Amino acid sequence: MDSHTGQAGNVTVNFSQIGDFHSDSHRPLPNDADIIEVVFKKQKMCNWTVDIAVKCPDKPAVEDIDVEETVD
Repeated sequence: MDSHTGQAGNVTVNFSQIGDFHSDSHRPLPNDADIIEVVFKKQKMCNWTVDIAVKCPDKPAVEDIDVEETVD
């Protein structure tokens, strides 16, 4: 699914029934993540955005999170 363009923050995602979608990524997709939702949105200026929600298997359990290491 992830075809990296070679530029930091830019990726090309291929959707089998739509084709290639060029995107600026905010975070890399982990290799072991499962995609659970893809949402396409058309913006006012005729630009399209895509939101990809993933489930990462290595997410720590809530009780294992140290509150001192979190961001306010």
